[in-house]
Amino acid sequence: MDNLINKLSTFSGGKVLDVATGRGEFIRHLKAYLKDYDEIIGIDHMKRAIEHCEEQFKESDIYFKQMDAESLDYDNDVFDTVCISNSIHHLPNKEAVLMEMKRVLKPGGRFIIVEMFSDNQTPEQMSHVKLHHFSAQIDQALGSYHEETYTRTHILNIGNKIELSNVEVFDYAHSQKDPKEEKLINHLTSLCDQLLARVKKHENYDQYNEKCEMTKNWIRENGFSSATELFILGDK
Repeated sequence: MDNLINKLSTFSGGKVLDVATGRGEFIRHLKAYLKDYDEIIGIDHMKRAIEHCEEQFKESDIYFKQMDAESLDYDNDVFDTVCISNSIHHLPNKEAVLMEMKRVLKPGGRFIIVEMFSDNQTPEQMSHVKLHHFSAQIDQALGSYHEETYTRTHILNIGNKIELSNVEVFDYAHSQKDPKEEKLINHLTSLCDQLLARVKKHENYDQYNEKCEMTKNWIRENGFSSATELFILGDK
């Protein structure tokens, strides 16, 4: 985590666009660790995500808008920084979104990609990966686009297609004090049950139930820690 903080703290964000902002988790990092910024705009296509963020962020220099990331409602060369965090695997047309982000980025502006990956994780970090895979499987069963966790190389290949300059790449992770804390394990196994409940009438329920039990058993046996994420920073 220190390398992420050190990197963000070295530059001014200016006007920032956070794409597929979700619950605004990465905006919290930007707000806390950027040297400074003028304003941050978070966009998401889901109304409930925007409503949640508007409840959580009351700052006058942080805004949220419901918007299609494949067709951004901004002119060329508007933002000093654009970023997308742990959302690429939710995008059916990810290259179109990334090119839109590059279009609205000023020449010389910074492009940030953050994405967790599936390989070279510890057993407790694999609990995060397996939980995400199960969540993706449930979403897919219900008709939502949600891919499983990518490998590190796959994410790098996606980043390379943007054709940025001065690219920097590093890994970072959040440490977990006690990966086998009872309260944490109970919460995560309960989350698995909540995911399973979403498909209780699905024709493949037995298959999902089996995956649920396997995921819960892995978490109980190995504990849980956040998976390592890949940070890609480059200039337009």
